[in-house]
Amino acid sequence: MEKIDYEAGASHVLDSDAWNTALLELLTAEMDADGDAAKYINRLARKYILGSQERRDHIDHVLIHICGWGMDTLLAKLGQQMREVA
Repeated sequence: MEKIDYEAGASHVLDSDAWNTALLELLTAEMDADGDAAKYINRLARKYILGSQERRDHIDHVLIHICGWGMDTLLAKLGQQMREVA
């Protein structure tokens, strides 16, 4: 994929009335298309678990904005699901 100018893209997005779900749809499609998406999120979880509080805060901040939950909550939910299956 050719490099796309971030500032031009951001300017276009902010000037558009139709972008309210477009970024989410693009992110979801990119994750679905990437065969390594699970590997990357698992790496992120490992960095969270083994990282400093500052790193955990940064990861939580991003995830809360993306999905509404921090990694701590996601890991707790996953642990609960895994216990229920076992």
